[in-house]
This record gives sequence, structure tokens and C-alpha cells, in this order.
Amino acid sequence: MEEIRWLRDEMANPAWAVPHTATDALGEGRPVGELEAHAPPTATARAASVEGEPTARYVVQTDVPSWWVPLVPTRPTGGHRVTLRVGTFATSAQTTSPPRGRMFPQAVDEAEVPRVGVTLTRVRVASRWIDGPLHAWTQRVRPVRASAPRLISPPPIWISRNPFWISRRDPGFRSATAPSAPTAPRRNRDPTPPTVLPSAIVLTASPDVLRALPPAHAVLASTEALALAASLSRDALRDLVRDVIDSLRDDLLAARITGSRDDLAREAAARLPAAAAARRRTPRLRRVINATGVVLHTNLGRAPLSDVVLAEVAEACRGYATLEYDLAAGRRGHRDALVAPLLAAVLGADDAAVVNNCAAAVLLAVTAFAQGREVLVSRGQLVEIGGGFRIPDVIASCGARLVEVGTTNRTRVADYERAITPQTAAILEVHRSNFALVGFTESADVAALAALSRARGLAMLEDLGSGAMVDTAAYGLPRERTARDAIADGVDLVMVSGDKLLGGPQAGILAGRSEAVAKVRRHPLMRALRPGRLVLAALEATMRAYAEGRATRDVAAVATLAQPEGVVEARARGLAAAVLKQLPDGSPGEVTVVRAEGQVGGGTLPTATVASWAVRVRGIDATTWERRLRAGDPPVVARIKDGALLLDARTIRDDEVLPAATAVAAAWREREMADGEAADDDTE
Repeated sequence: MEEIRWLRDEMANPAWAVPHTATDALGEGRPVGELEAHAPPTATARAASVEGEPTARYVVQTDVPSWWVPLVPTRPTGGHRVTLRVGTFATSAQTTSPPRGRMFPQAVDEAEVPRVGVTLTRVRVASRWIDGPLHAWTQRVRPVRASAPRLISPPPIWISRNPFWISRRDPGFRSATAPSAPTAPRRNRDPTPPTVLPSAIVLTASPDVLRALPPAHAVLASTEALALAASLSRDALRDLVRDVIDSLRDDLLAARITGSRDDLAREAAARLPAAAAARRRTPRLRRVINATGVVLHTNLGRAPLSDVVLAEVAEACRGYATLEYDLAAGRRGHRDALVAPLLAAVLGADDAAVVNNCAAAVLLAVTAFAQGREVLVSRGQLVEIGGGFRIPDVIASCGARLVEVGTTNRTRVADYERAITPQTAAILEVHRSNFALVGFTESADVAALAALSRARGLAMLEDLGSGAMVDTAAYGLPRERTARDAIADGVDLVMVSGDKLLGGPQAGILAGRSEAVAKVRRHPLMRALRPGRLVLAALEATMRAYAEGRATRDVAAVATLAQPEGVVEARARGLAAAVLKQLPDGSPGEVTVVRAEGQVGGGTLPTATVASWAVRVRGIDATTWERRLRAGDPPVVARIKDGALLLDARTIRDDEVLPAATAVAAAWREREMADGEAADDDTE
């Protein structure tokens, strides 16, 4: 219904009340610019004053729209607090409109108009009372963290710290977003009357309230902080103190609290226990918005689960479930029976078993088939995966002996054949998870190795890792070997990850010949490595999506890779529009939509890139902006390229576009707050 912005002049004492929305004759909110005729600019200096206060007179040298209302500081007789009262123009070549709306009190306390300004709104509110009737009223809303709008419109103009004439022809043009300006105003040297821009008054000065903020070391020395030091590390305690001081800053700017520096130091100390308790209640495992463009981001949980899969998990785990109970027979069953038939059908295997991740699957398979004996592995496949885990160490932990075969870049079937001894138990083919071997290279054919292992009575094992279930070439990517390929080549047991290209939960799947699966299932390690019902429920829902042909819709990782570029571009442009809508006026040039290259991630297709579109944001230090996005709620994880922040739209869900845009705008407002505080420090 009504919106008004109270803004500070940067150097002088007055403030301004700038109506933005007011009610028309029908009581509906309309922009004030539609209700008022824009008066022509004049070159007449005007004096704003308050009746009965002849000494409170301020000359305004820049014309403003007729609906702007000056708020002139006065000091009541015998009082100590400064009051801002609605003033009038002593002389003017245009008619000043009377204040519109109900949010124009004749006088307000000076502390009610903070340094960064504040936006007040009057809205309609309706609610039903407990006895049934519907009650309606109007309510004034004041945001917790307000920010004065940018009143400078493109093209960029040069501004000073005092009101003055501005000309588009001024040779001293500077961007309106410049961090500082000369202390003395630069007058227009053009002898002709200047072109006056009505929106060019700078009104962002600050009172001295922030000088009362206590330093961090004073709060750290309090009794409350010393008590928390027993349970928190020093870094964690410092972060907590900074958060509390930030909350005090917000309260000071919103005029919700006042006091001396000592008073505020005691207030900050008193807030520490509650802040520490709130931080302990915040879950450490949190949902984030992935704007990196890495589809299977290992640090962010790899494959996300779709809403369809999550719904099935919730249904299966809400109460009790048939985890190890055979409903038909009325007796104990086996948890592998929940997913083994479905896995075998989709993978083209005789049987399958599930453990908690692919590393566990390799550990179980090598232990079951080669404990106390030798395992042959090509030198070019002795990889190290994330976290510093190496294939030689994994094999050693199984009680088996590693025998390296061939050379780093070239390994042939004959190399394996020469390495076989009476102590050899298995041949292990290992997926190169996060690197590629290119150039003068040669690898042994897996089908030929499987034939050799059968002829010599060895087990043929393959750690495939990536778990691709579909032809990745269909999405413009190199073709990734699948579990079906391995089983068709005659591998006895193939191990794949559940949370990589398969797109399910973290799990290790062992599939292949029924005799091989039965051997690992009987091993004592199986009980230590088996997953719980959450994993099995998610894996069953994921594999059923493959079996029913719904993977490109209901398996989130596959759906993300399968998105056409046009869809990703449209999402990027929607994100950019949402960011621009929430950024302050005067900064649209900071946001652009650009082509980008993402990655599959998760140790799959390490040399491949995924064509994508991203929103590029400039305006503040990219590292600072990225850090502020990570500290938001929800956190947004983006990437930095060429000194700019990139938000890749391929890995952002449709329902995450608006939260991501809000996070970017919030980070921008934090920059404005920090710039304002830095300006205050410069003037001290």
C-alpha cells in the first residue's frame, strides 16, 4: 500500500523522506511518480527550514522531485536528543507537494534514520481469529537490515561528498560506485546552465552510532567468553564473537539498541551463551546450492537424489520396514534380497550384492578371492583416489600381495601371462578414477584377460568405479565403460559406485557370476560392510527408475547431464534477471550471462567438459563474494574464473534460482555495509 525511504545526506545533518509508493483515491498502492507530475528542473537554490527554528536552515543546490520531503534536525528546548522534523522550502521555483501517506510523522528521533537509510512499508494484513472471524488491518514493516537505494542512474556521473550541480558534460566523470570522492566539490566549469539530474543527490552519510561497537578482544576477555573457551577452540570462539558483534551492528543500525561501548561490550558478552547454543543446534551436514558446474561434486555429496527417490526413501523408512523379513514366508530374510534381483536384471548379471561404498567392494572382493596370495595389477592402474587411499595399500590391507604388471604407459595380455605363478589368485582391472593416460599407451583387452583368467583358474575382478548405466556419448561426452560391458566381457565380479554416474546413494555394488557373488556374500567382512535401509531404499528407487526407463527424469545426476544447452541457458538468464531485480539500482552492468564449461566430477571422465551457461558477477572482490555466499543461508558454492564469480546454471535446480539470486544480493548488501563502515573509519 505504501512505501517510504528515509535517507541520510552524506555530509550535512538533514535527512530526506522519499515516498516510493502511495495510495491512490481507491486506496491501492501506486508509484508516487505516477501520482505526481515531475516538475521541470530549475537552477534556483532553495533553503529547507522548520517553522520556529530560524537557525536550522540548509541550502539545497540540486533540484529534487516535488514529492521529496526534507527532514531538518532540531533540538527540543532543554533536551539532549536530536529530532528530525518535516521542513519546508523557503523559496522555490516549483510547487512542493504535501507529504503523501500515513508514514509522515511531523517529528522522528534522529536515531530512527540510520546511516544506510531505511525503507518502511505499510501493508494489508489479514488473519483468522481462533473463534472464526476474519480480521484485517494495516501494519508497518521495517526490515532488520535495510540499505539505502542507489539514487544514481546510468550513465555514470561524477559525485562529491556535498550536494552540488552535476552536468553530463563534466569532464571529471567518475563511476557512482567509486569507493570515495574528493573532499571538495568539483563545480561545473561549463558556463551554460548544467543539465540537472533530479536523482543525483547523495544521501548516504552515517551517524556515529557504530563507534560504540566493542572491539573483539574486549568481548573475548569477558567472563562468558572465558567460560566458553573450555568447550570451544580459540578460532571457533573468535568466530562466535564476530557473529555477536555483527548482530549488535545490525541492532545499532536499526535503532533497536543504544549505549556506550562498555554497555555494548556487556551486551555482547551476555549474548555469547545463547549464540553458542544456537550454533550447536545448527546441523553440520547442510544442504547447499551447487553453482560450481561440477555435476558429481565429491565434496558436496556427489550425486544428488531426486524428489521421487527421496519420497520413496521417506516412505520406506518412516516406520518399521522389511529390511530382513520375508513377508511371504513369515520369517527372517536377507537384506540383499531387496535389491539383488533388480540390480542383476539392470546390470545383466547373475547376482549382485551391496556394501557401503566401492572401496569396500574392492576390499571385500580381494580379501575373499586373494587373501594370502597374489593379485596382478597393471602399473598404469596403481591409482590414488581421494583422501590419500592408494590401490597398493588397499590390496595390502586385504592380506594379499600386489604384483605389478607391464609398464606405466603400456601393458599387454602377455605381461599378465608371464606374471602368473602358482600363488596368483586374481587379476584386478582398476578404473583410473581422476586422471587419463594419453599418448604412447596400450592397455590389455579386458575380454582377453577374462579368457586368460578362466584358462588359468584365476578370478577376474574389475573395479569399474564410475558406475555408468547409460551411454554418455548421447550427452556429448566420451563414452564411459559400463557394468554391462564388463559382464559381457566375461568378468567374474565387477565393482561400481552407487553415487557416481549411476546417480544413487553412496554404495558399492558387486555384480557378476552367481558363484563369485555367493563367495563374497559368505565372507565375514560382509556383515561389517553391509549398508542400512536408507541406502537400500534409495538404491532400489534409483535402479527401478532405470528399469522403467525414467532415469533421464528421476535420476537427478543423469537428468542434470542430459539437460539441453537451451534449457541451461534459459535458467542462467532467469537467474541473472532475478539477481538484477534484487541488486540496488545502478549496478546492472555487473551481471552478465556467459558460456561456461562444467565437469562431470566424482572421478569420472576427467578430461571431458560439459557445455553450460553461467551468470558472471562482478563488482567486488570475487574471493570475498564467494566467501560471503558460502556463509549464507542456504550456502551457495560457486567458482571463480578470471577474477569474476561464476554461478553455473547446469547444477542449479529450478527451485534454487530465487534463493541463489537472493544470496548474491545479500552478499552485495554486505559489501555496501562494509564500505560504509570503512568510510566511517576513514573519517575518525
